[in-house]
Amino acid sequence: MYRVTFVSSFFPARAKPRDRALSHRILQVWLDALVETNVLVMREAKERGTPLPPLYSSGVVYREEPKGVEEWLDCLEIVRRGFDDCEGLGCFRAAELRVQGLTNARAVWKYWQNPVSLSQTYHIVTHYAPPIGGFKFPEHAKPIGNGIYEEDPSKVLGMSGEA
Repeated sequence: MYRVTFVSSFFPARAKPRDRALSHRILQVWLDALVETNVLVMREAKERGTPLPPLYSSGVVYREEPKGVEEWLDCLEIVRRGFDDCEGLGCFRAAELRVQGLTNARAVWKYWQNPVSLSQTYHIVTHYAPPIGGFKFPEHAKPIGNGIYEEDPSKVLGMSGEA
């Protein structure tokens, strides 16, 4: 296995609004790339007769990374390790939904900053707009407006607290 490392100068706590906006666009590009990678891997695994288990019944659990560590895992590595944090789980679930036909499924970020300490928090969830009729919603899917639903795979798989 090769380790690919992205090193970025973005995401500083005291970023100017324009830099923060660019950081957010970069983050979304990376999320989209991981989702698409997972789609390719899932389709290939299925064609080879070794499909990946569905995320929510795979035995995978949420586990926060240590401070200062940020590894982005593809779906094969998540299943192999048995755990990941929010970006891996959100991208896994979005890819799984795309492979099932919900082509608009997407991993998206939520962001907030503590006004006193300026600490930043990012959390990744999955959004999709299901077709009318014929889609069985998971019990944890919640409507967020404009026909969009949100799932938080991290919470489903054991994350505590409010994200």
